[in-house]
Amino acid sequence: PDHHAGMYMMTAGNHTVVVGDPSAAEALLNEEEIATLPLPEGADFSDETQRKFDSVASQCEAAGYRVVRIPVAPGKDGRVFLTYLNSILDERDDKRSIYMPTFSGAERLNEAGAKVWKDLGFEVKTVDCSNCYRYFGSLRCLVNILSRS
Repeated sequence: PDHHAGMYMMTAGNHTVVVGDPSAAEALLNEEEIATLPLPEGADFSDETQRKFDSVASQCEAAGYRVVRIPVAPGKDGRVFLTYLNSILDERDDKRSIYMPTFSGAERLNEAGAKVWKDLGFEVKTVDCSNCYRYFGSLRCLVNILSRS
């Protein structure tokens, strides 16, 4: 996809890569839900867009990574995504957590995204990003420089 990698793929540790899957998002929603997704020009679930995401997944598999797919709703403008990949991973005291963005108007997708991360062994902590994703990024973009003591 024509966006920075953090919008459509993310490492999850243990030689695992999580890659967005527009068809998984589309399959979760009915026509009315698709039409009302909070994307400026609507969702892009075209075959061409799906091929781009599938290509990323194939390249990761070819490089020897385990690939897990997660629903993602890319916008037709190519810049705004409802993605659960622009997240923050944290590991403390052998406990893996993820701070995952959520979006008003995409509750079914929010739940599906959280399930993927839970199935990978993460405690999911959600952060409402309804007001910021429209500016072509999401949670990790907001906090791209953090220092820890």
